[in-house]
Amino acid sequence: EPSPVVLVKNGLILHPNLRKNLITKDELMTAMHDQGLEQLGEVKSAYLEGDGSITVVPIAAPTA
Repeated sequence: EPSPVVLVKNGLILHPNLRKNLITKDELMTAMHDQGLEQLGEVKSAYLEGDGSITVVPIAAPTA
């Protein structure tokens, strides 16, 4: 199974990785929205998994 590919790092889309893996920005945004995230600024990282799914890791909310 292939290694995960980073698609977003610290809220910034890595466009070359999207193009290389034939992922559209719309597909990425849909994966974010499915996990309750509205903006790229809320995303610490996102990965294209070996099975074709997209995993989104949110930025942890500050604890009080």
